[in-house]
Amino acid sequence: MCLAISFVPLVFREHNSFSVIGMNFFIDRSGGIENEADDIDQEIPEDLDDAQEILSLSLGVQTNAKLPRVVQSRVANPKQRRKETPTFRPRDTKLAPDTDEAEVGGSSADIELSGVYSAARVPTSTTDVIPPKPKRHEADGRDRIPKKFRVDDEIYRKYKLGETPQNDFKSFKTRFRVSNDERRIKESVYQAARLELRLPEQPGYVELHNEDDPMLDQDTIAENVDISSAQKKFDLSLTQFGPYRTSYTRNGRYLAISGSLGHLAAFDWTTKQLSFECNVMEAVNDLSWLHNETMIATAQKRWVYIYDRNGAELHCIRQMAAVRRLQFLPHHFLLVGIEARSYLKYLDVSVGQIVSAVSTKLQNCNVMAKNPGNAVICLGDHTGVVTMWAPSQKEPLVKMLCHNAGVVSMAIDATGNYMATSSHDRRLKIFDLRSYQPVYSYSLDNPARALDFSQRGLLAVAINDNINVYKDVQNTPISSPQLTHRIARSPISDLSFCPYEDVLGAGHKFGFQSLLVPGAGEPNYDAFEANPHANQKQRQEAEVRMLLDKIAPEMISLEKSAILKVDEDQLFERQDGAYKPDHSKVKLKTKTKGKRKALRVEQRKKGIIADSKFEAFKKKVRQRRREERKLEEQEAEDDSEIVPAIPDDPLSRFLT
Repeated sequence: MCLAISFVPLVFREHNSFSVIGMNFFIDRSGGIENEADDIDQEIPEDLDDAQEILSLSLGVQTNAKLPRVVQSRVANPKQRRKETPTFRPRDTKLAPDTDEAEVGGSSADIELSGVYSAARVPTSTTDVIPPKPKRHEADGRDRIPKKFRVDDEIYRKYKLGETPQNDFKSFKTRFRVSNDERRIKESVYQAARLELRLPEQPGYVELHNEDDPMLDQDTIAENVDISSAQKKFDLSLTQFGPYRTSYTRNGRYLAISGSLGHLAAFDWTTKQLSFECNVMEAVNDLSWLHNETMIATAQKRWVYIYDRNGAELHCIRQMAAVRRLQFLPHHFLLVGIEARSYLKYLDVSVGQIVSAVSTKLQNCNVMAKNPGNAVICLGDHTGVVTMWAPSQKEPLVKMLCHNAGVVSMAIDATGNYMATSSHDRRLKIFDLRSYQPVYSYSLDNPARALDFSQRGLLAVAINDNINVYKDVQNTPISSPQLTHRIARSPISDLSFCPYEDVLGAGHKFGFQSLLVPGAGEPNYDAFEANPHANQKQRQEAEVRMLLDKIAPEMISLEKSAILKVDEDQLFERQDGAYKPDHSKVKLKTKTKGKRKALRVEQRKKGIIADSKFEAFKKKVRQRRREERKLEEQEAEDDSEIVPAIPDDPLSRFLT
């Protein structure tokens, strides 16, 4: 049996009367619906029982429920009605499917008195059901937005750090603290997985229907992409000062090129707006941007120079002479260079000092790469050995015999787990730096003069005047390149992938070329890490934040997670080596009136010790001054003993 009642709320008219207007209700007992709509005017009774009976007769339902307390007090005291006149607001409702009435005053038997009480529901029997009031989102036809967005299990496992250990500690405080840590970790993993849904851009790709299809060239790619992407392919013909080396900024917005005969230029390659162009009038071996596009470092024939974005010379670093290759560590603010004298030097550009100079004992080292994962510098030797260095160690951290001939080029991927090397024995090898073992080895027609990994793991290989791009070389053996390009009669000297762009920059003997490589760059960038569209204010704030987050050079090691740990040995040494004054030898005079309290006594002891140190320092200064005076007096006495000879005749000096 279903019972549904709806009506227009009460409206008080006069002092001694009220009206129930537009009463409508239906009772479903045997499949039929009964509708009643009457206007009932009744005098307000003085007795509560009569009021209860009138309410029951008006609704057509027998009930034994009592009226709300506020209604009872108002019925019993009609004189207070003028002071406290309730207001009533009708509500909209939905009719039952078989109801013929066009209007129904309310959605349920609810009487709402504004500011007094609400939801005074009409009582019914246990077998009667009143239709629930439609909720706001249901009435508007919208779905309810969940309080916590559900993340796909696969995406959640991608960001999950590992299995949660069992929290079975005996101490309640420990269990509480561990449970709070676990909750925070789960929330951070959830937020990281949830933010992946906000990444709007998708990486590019090249899809070949058959393996026998010819490899794509740059003209075919440029014809099938949009206009803005096609403009990223360009060629700079510079036939006088090559071969050229290239360097992109961390945000991928600016490009710098340097010729071996002194040509130096920097520009915004997306808008083709030139920042500066000059000739330094001596050979340039390598170049590298510093923490942003405001400064660039060049390794010239004699010393290392730093220029600003307008080409003005800022610094000449004479401590780094005849540098062959340069690398910059942005999180440590370290400019690293390998000299012809086999010295590996680290320059802190934030303070302008050499923090470390290590003798590598490598002759004519021209191959250097940095590991983005742990900031370790890797050097290739002419004997085929790759060594890894840190500024805090005078000996190499790792020595790897990679080839039987000299190493020609080397590159490390963005994760820091894989390294690609090429040598004069015409072999290309992929190493896993976690086990220091070769994963794959390939035979080449000629040694690869340049190698570089993209942000998404593509490997670019330059062999003479050919460029081959391979996909997923770390996990699967490769048979053919994904993309190939040839620069006619111009040997390639350097390769660099542009961050956050599907662009590969190639420096060669007669200029520079920008190539399109779909799927090379990361499509979504972190504006707090590297923002290509940053204005001057954002760049300044990012520079200050980088300086505050600067990592000490001593923390560079092979282990990536070492920065997250506490060096306990160094901490204990600092604690043990700290100065602890011996207060037992200090004798204090007897003081009264609160001067013998523990805090005052400790403060007086410290004051006496400080005074004693100052007195000892003054004694040393006085002693040193006495010694200086004695030396000056002795020198004066020695000078007075020497009397020059006076001639007898003043004119004798003119005699011949």
